[in-house]
Amino acid sequence: MLFLPGGVRRVSVGSALLRAAKEMQERGTFTFAEEAVSFGELMKIFQG
Repeated sequence: MLFLPGGVRRVSVGSALLRAAKEMQERGTFTFAEEAVSFGELMKIFQG
């Protein structure tokens, strides 16, 4: 399990999924993913 410096073990993505769903429903686009952090970048953050 990965930990952030403050001891955080969990990251919520609920609001991001909601924004994505709204964009797809309202605009028919999937552009929110262009701003997403890559898996590699997340691993660098979590592993220090």
